[in-house]
Formats: sequence, structure tokens, C-alpha cells
Amino acid sequence: MGGMFGGSGTTANTLTYLLWAMLRQPELVKRLRAELEAAFERDGGAVPAAATCANLPFLQAVINETLRLYPTIIATLPRKALRDTVVGGMHIPAGTIVGTQNYTIHQNETAFPDATSFLPERWLDVKNEEAMKEAFVPFSIGARACIGINLAKMEISKTASAFFLRFDAEVDGSMTPKQMEMYDVFSASPRGARLLLNLRDLGGGE
Repeated sequence: MGGMFGGSGTTANTLTYLLWAMLRQPELVKRLRAELEAAFERDGGAVPAAATCANLPFLQAVINETLRLYPTIIATLPRKALRDTVVGGMHIPAGTIVGTQNYTIHQNETAFPDATSFLPERWLDVKNEEAMKEAFVPFSIGARACIGINLAKMEISKTASAFFLRFDAEVDGSMTPKQMEMYDVFSASPRGARLLLNLRDLGGGE
């Protein structure tokens, strides 16, 4: 039996867009690094453990906002109605093919004011927590939701933490928004297929 792999491409794409969004707003990087450095010290000098990462509010806000604005699966996933039903006042006969697209749901201005902007701090606003939670479906919901959600969040949390703790980075001047447009090949990838960064090792190297 051959090997089976899942989540590597989607996780890589999410991390790519996280870096693209964050590195264009240095004040967000500064805020995240301060949170990470505090956790770094508490964890005795190691990259923060998964349990620590899961409890870092701004890190998780950054990840959620990346998943909201750049969902890794942007295609409509079709489903067939098993019986006659009514959704939002609309009658849907049994056998009808239906689907939702999380990118569109994530642009809901009621749940996410200024929805086209990358604003991690929105996830720290408890006043709008329920509305955002209901409209946030990057891994789908229900019985067919992505079974890798916890693994993906752990990988993204630890990798992003390690990156911002180790590197000071900037987006290379050759990169353009056009190159980073989401290109739908089932898993959303940058149209230009890469993100070029200039890195400085915070440990003193280049």
C-alpha cells in the first residue's frame, strides 16, 4: 500500500498567506513577537509547546484571521439534499445539489466588519464573538468537517511561532499583490506560486 499524505499543502499555503499578511503590517509583527517572547521564556528557552501556543490570544487571532481571509479551500463543496427541506425560506427538493463557499461566508460584514481587511484584533473582541464563531468555517462544519483541524492548527501555531522568534523578515520588493492572488486548484495557492522574503536571523546570523 502506498503512502497517504494530507494537509501538507494546505498548511503550507496558510502559512504563506499568514506571512504575506503579517509582514506588510510591522506593528502586528511587533505585537505578536512580544507575546511569543514572553511564552518563549516561560517554556524555558524552547519553541513554545503546542499547549502554550493554543493559549496565546494574539497568535490564535492571527491564525484565525489568516484562515478567514485566505481560506485554503475556496471551492464550493457540493452536497446532495437527502430529503425535501427549507433553508432561509427557500424550498429545496430532495436530490438537489447544494453547496457553500467559505470565502464568501467569511466576507459577511455583519460578522466581520471591514471584512476585506486583515484585522487579527477582531478576534479579541468578545462583543462580536458569537457572530464570528457562527460565520467562521475554514474547516467546514458538521459530520464532514476536516478531521485534521487540530493537527493543522498545531502545525501552523508552532511553525509561525518558530519563524517569528527566529527571523526578522520583510517581503521582497519584487513581490506584488497580483502574484499573491488566490488561485483555485482545489487548495488555494498564490497565483505566482511563491512568496519571496528577505530574512535576518535574530540570533545574529544572516
